[in-house]
Amino acid sequence: MTNLPDPVKRAFDNAIHRFKADLKDAHLYDQILQTTSIEQVYDATDQLQKEQVKTGHLRHLSKIEPFLRRLTEYSAAIEVFMQLKPDILALLWGPVKLLLQWANVMKQSFDAIVDTIENIGLLMPEFCQVTRIFTDNIRLQEVLVLFFRDILDFYLISIKFFSLSRLKIVFEMLWPSRRDKISIVAEHIGRHALLMRNEVRLEEIRQANDAREQQLKHFALTEENAIRQEYFDLRAHISPKDYDADLYRFHGDVYEGTGKWLFRDQSFKDWVDQSNTSERLLWLKGIPGAGKTLLASSIIRHTQSINRTLFAFLTYKDSSTSALSIFHSLIFQLASDSITLQTALSQSSRQNLRSSLETATELLQMLLKCAGVVYVIIDGIDEIKQTERSRLLRKIIGLSEACEDCRIILSSRSEADISTILKGKTTDIQVDQRNSGSIQAFINCSTEEWFAERDFISDVRNDIRQWLAPMASRAKGEAFDSVDEIHNELENLPDSLDDAYGRILMRINSSTDKSLKNKARKILGWVGCAPSPMTRRELEQALVVNPVQADQQPRVVSKLDVVNICGPIVEVVDEYVQFVHFTVKEYIFSPNIVGFIPLPDMALSLAICCINYLCQDHHDIDDTEDEIGDGILKGTYRLHNFASAFWLQIIEQYMALKHATTLPDSLIDQLKLLHSTRTVMSYEPMNQQESESYPATIAALKPHQPEVADMLCNVFRFQHASSQADYHLKESDRWIHLDPLTISKISIKLQERFDGQLCKASRNKQVIGYHYGANIFKCGFLQCKFHRHGFDTKASRHSHEKYHSRPWKCDIPDCEYANIGFVSRNMRDHHLQTSHRAEDHCKAIGVQKPDDDDEIQPLLFDLVQANKVEAVRALCPYLERLENEIQLKLATLAASTGSSAMLQIFCIGSVLPKLLKTKWEKRDCVEVFVAAIRSRNVNSSEKLVALLLSLSSQLDSRFEMDLLYSIVPAVIETGSMEMCKTWKPIFNSRSNENTFLFASVYHATIESTGNNTTKEGTLLAFWEDNNVLARLTKGVMTELLSNIARSTCSIYLARHLLMHGFEVDGRRTGNHLTPLHWAAKQTTERAARFMEFLLLHGADPNKNTAKRKIEDEKGALRISAWLGVSWHELVERTRREREQQGKGSS
Repeated sequence: MTNLPDPVKRAFDNAIHRFKADLKDAHLYDQILQTTSIEQVYDATDQLQKEQVKTGHLRHLSKIEPFLRRLTEYSAAIEVFMQLKPDILALLWGPVKLLLQWANVMKQSFDAIVDTIENIGLLMPEFCQVTRIFTDNIRLQEVLVLFFRDILDFYLISIKFFSLSRLKIVFEMLWPSRRDKISIVAEHIGRHALLMRNEVRLEEIRQANDAREQQLKHFALTEENAIRQEYFDLRAHISPKDYDADLYRFHGDVYEGTGKWLFRDQSFKDWVDQSNTSERLLWLKGIPGAGKTLLASSIIRHTQSINRTLFAFLTYKDSSTSALSIFHSLIFQLASDSITLQTALSQSSRQNLRSSLETATELLQMLLKCAGVVYVIIDGIDEIKQTERSRLLRKIIGLSEACEDCRIILSSRSEADISTILKGKTTDIQVDQRNSGSIQAFINCSTEEWFAERDFISDVRNDIRQWLAPMASRAKGEAFDSVDEIHNELENLPDSLDDAYGRILMRINSSTDKSLKNKARKILGWVGCAPSPMTRRELEQALVVNPVQADQQPRVVSKLDVVNICGPIVEVVDEYVQFVHFTVKEYIFSPNIVGFIPLPDMALSLAICCINYLCQDHHDIDDTEDEIGDGILKGTYRLHNFASAFWLQIIEQYMALKHATTLPDSLIDQLKLLHSTRTVMSYEPMNQQESESYPATIAALKPHQPEVADMLCNVFRFQHASSQADYHLKESDRWIHLDPLTISKISIKLQERFDGQLCKASRNKQVIGYHYGANIFKCGFLQCKFHRHGFDTKASRHSHEKYHSRPWKCDIPDCEYANIGFVSRNMRDHHLQTSHRAEDHCKAIGVQKPDDDDEIQPLLFDLVQANKVEAVRALCPYLERLENEIQLKLATLAASTGSSAMLQIFCIGSVLPKLLKTKWEKRDCVEVFVAAIRSRNVNSSEKLVALLLSLSSQLDSRFEMDLLYSIVPAVIETGSMEMCKTWKPIFNSRSNENTFLFASVYHATIESTGNNTTKEGTLLAFWEDNNVLARLTKGVMTELLSNIARSTCSIYLARHLLMHGFEVDGRRTGNHLTPLHWAAKQTTERAARFMEFLLLHGADPNKNTAKRKIEDEKGALRISAWLGVSWHELVERTRREREQQGKGSS
């Protein structure tokens, strides 16, 4: 044995030290050191073989024999030169033992590591020859060091992968990239084996080592960049909501000392404890203004210091928020700082991720299981639509049950629907019953700030501290002239949020400055009806637009102080004007409030303002570049992006709020002006085949204003097409011909001139910044939210826009994606493997049967999903051989895709007609009709109606009942009168008249409106068009108002019924509940307002049943939470109001 020279010994020591440092796990390193001989490895393999025999999955462990033999030879070769340290032997034998044990959790992973070890073993040289030939060769000793590094490289890559605690979940996604990296090491071993010859030079050895390190670094860097590129491409495609700015803002509002009670709560401490899996889902609930949002922001800051934290602040201000958009945000938050999770996300199946909640849920669940302990906080559940929050909560509960390391906190008001879904699933914490200490801390801080601002003398400060009540902070900023005024103000603080809002609204309405009063009401109204929040600068210009001055340059000469004008019920956040809380909107637009602001009138005025602005001379298509440039510098185009994007949506909103089928003359005049001044003369309407149905509000205009209705339909179709495609202002040749108006051409000119003006001089940039804000660089993609919101630098815009592009094109020339493309290579590859694999099968089919019958079913599902009509038609002979259940699922899929051509295959063939004649499948066929209605494709519905009429004599009454009770709610849910008319022949069938009438007023039909004014208007029009109310039996009439009370509590629908003579206390018998009684069983604000409405219209509060009194129901007992009065006080108040109305009318 020869002692190695010091440099070689140091090289071995350095390799060991680097391996340990890169492993980053001292406990795992200690585990490796426990195995120091090949005998221990053989003992482990024997044990593995015994376990595999028991499970019937015996694997070929003989494959690893070459690797073990080479390692034995290698250790012997080293021993010739040096006394082997235990660490070296352990690093040769310990990792292979652990790898085999870890990989044994599943067949695929065990096969993968065995095959990999086999390949490495076959590449390693026969070290037994080394000692005889190169005993004194110093250069060869360097080669042995090189092999030691290679072996450790292989172990390090493999250990980091196979030691993952969730190997079963991530193996299929992550193993390919790990295998590729191991193949780099294998290449090194093969090349280094060639160095084991006598003539090898030391320079070659060192070059080989440098190449080894460089190649591994290059692979790691290239792989990481590719994954991050894939991740950012997908992120741009999905455009998830980011809540970081909200967190920053809310946490900045948190006062020192508030929220401490929660962090001492045992339920919360159990929830935070990573070792405690029993407390996984908490619900923070409380009344409006209880501080839930600020508390949530404190929780987020706390958990961010412990582990990965995901969060969302939901708000009524963003009408686009859905369960799907929330899950999109959580997915990308989770993967944002983890290359492992980004790899898993990039390698996962992402088909339909943008549009499918199920796909997003499965992906989020998979990522959560990979991530370990994750905290999720979602605030404001009650501020999104009821249907969406229902979907969200059910999916959240599923995630909590499936992911034991996921800790979730939900925060909201205690709405009835939320309580029902979460009952028994969460640990509840009632915030408003626990936050008195936080309120006091807030009062103390606010009081001291107020004292510092006003510089009160010491005696007055002491007096004020004694007078302060829980809402003392309201006095902040008031210009009191005497201590008596302060005392009086503090003694008369508002008792509730409604009282506070009422005082502010009364202050506005009683203003002696008529101009200021009108401006305040207009601002509040526009903020409330704007489809997307308006900026302060947009409001400033909207307020100066003159409807009668076509040549006006609507210049803004001063800054608008909206908070000073409207009071503290509005705020300006990042330049956007919004209500401080969504309860403000509920209050000031309520017709039950004295001096309320009528929301339909505000929507009308904003629509007229936007249209008039777009019709003024500064939007003429013939304006020169200099004229447009001059207008930019004068601030003329502040309102352009908002007005051009939302004018039609505001009209739809007005008609829905007003339940109107015609437009007022003032709006008609503006629309005619828009038509005459902004219509593209050469415009040709888009092809209407397979077109979606128009909103009922637009379709209803056709009989009265056909020219205006046609223009609105054309604009609607263009905006719909824009939302589905990546139209860019600089690539207008693709789409400009689709816009029936010249407004898009102005948008193109504006962006060109904006960029040009900004490049000229710094003064221009300052002027433009004054008029248009800091984010003056707008995204050129029409459908992007940053087309309006913009960026503060060109570089930020460029970085954002590059991820919009779709560089990965389909290779099939006639495929639609050959031009559109995909945002990432993986998405393109997935498309090629699915859609075009199916096409190849169809080409092979011809008139011959496919080689394998088992391929037919999955092939058909792929083809129907991809809308490959001709390919499916070619497979019809085989389609009819499938089980009835499979045929039904395919028909339902065809209906849901919205393709009438695809659905026609199932209608004219024997599939649906056959199933409709089958006793059991017949009832299941209802799914097809509902799916077609929900796809909103009128052509598909027409084909199904024709099919039903042709088979009407063969359909029994039970099927007709199932059909009507399903399709009537589905039709109403679309909000489309065109869809109602399409299905009218089925509704008017004499054989099912009573069933149709029952289905029309069934509580599920009323629920389908979802308190959406458009859908409620559709339901009323549906009733009127089919003469439903007049045809109802007396028994059904007595139930209808109760159906409203037990479902949506819609005052609008109830008022309609009462106007048509329905009894306010109608019920079948004394044992049935009255509408008032049904409403009293619910604990929501909507139900409370509904009860108040019924009482005002004469409902008897004492019309109880023998078993239960109305006053004892939970809704009556808790009514003060929403109306500020007890049940008996409400009964007495409404009685007096009715008496006063009676006296007034007499």
